[in-house]
Amino acid sequence: MGWSSVLFKLTPVIIDLVNIAEKAFDGQPKTGAEKKAFVLRATKDILKGGTDVSTGGQKETWEIVDKVAPGLVDAIARFFFP
Repeated sequence: MGWSSVLFKLTPVIIDLVNIAEKAFDGQPKTGAEKKAFVLRATKDILKGGTDVSTGGQKETWEIVDKVAPGLVDAIARFFFP
């Protein structure tokens, strides 16, 4: 599975994490940085799990996804929570 496929499959998970962060920080003003940090940390933990159990091409795929994920988190947050 290529990195774009992994990223595509990871997108619903990131959307769920953004929703969780929104609920966790509900009613607290100016917490965008904390929400993003929460989502990025959870996403990194998921990706680390993927790289820890992968070798060869899979490991490289997870490493690429790890680099692209922060931008995806930003895009999802802007789209769903403008």
